[in-house]
Amino acid sequence: MNAAVQDKREGEKKPYAKPELIQLSEIHEKTDALLTSLFRAS
Repeated sequence: MNAAVQDKREGEKKPYAKPELIQLSEIHEKTDALLTSLFRAS
């Protein structure tokens, strides 16, 4: 989880990072967090 957050911060530092890629990584993080919470609930 921390690695994903760190990658996101490093991505924001790069001025040439594509907005689409940043949005995809954010969606991936939210999906991963949702799946993790679902697995914990079951």
